[in-house]
Amino acid sequence: MYTEILKTSKLDSRTKIQYSLMALMEEYPYSDITISHICQTAKVSRQTFYRLFNTKEDVLLAELNRIMQEYKFSKIYLEQNGKSEFLHFYLFFAGYQKLLAQLYKSNYMHLLQHVLSRHCDFLIHEPIFRIPHGYDYANEFISATLCSVLTVWAKMEFKTSCSTLALYTSDFLRGV
Repeated sequence: MYTEILKTSKLDSRTKIQYSLMALMEEYPYSDITISHICQTAKVSRQTFYRLFNTKEDVLLAELNRIMQEYKFSKIYLEQNGKSEFLHFYLFFAGYQKLLAQLYKSNYMHLLQHVLSRHCDFLIHEPIFRIPHGYDYANEFISATLCSVLTVWAKMEFKTSCSTLALYTSDFLRGV
């Protein structure tokens, strides 16, 4: 997917770098990807890379934040089709199974949890959670739970259906 976007679109350097990392992750383990490899794929200089990012982890965090923005905009669809937020969340991430598998195999799921916790306020608004805005412990707990489910899902090679994951998550969080 990312490789095709890189070929067909005029992107700014920051986006080229992000999409290049993602395209490389579709072919290589994250640990094998170097900044030189990213720059070569993005067709940018190392100087440009370091002007925009400090490390390849920063690139990954930027892309994870972009994905969360995409999720935020996808919630419009949720309002139109009446699906539960948990089901919508897992269906959305089903489109990123390769990325989740890479994060799991490379021991970088903690970066996803970091991003999820920063975006927790708009992640889940199920009526069962009456959490006042700004309660950091609750937001961290919910984001850690969602990330843990995504981690186990990747570990089990995505064999569980999204609807089952949504049910497990809802049941678990209701019981807490």
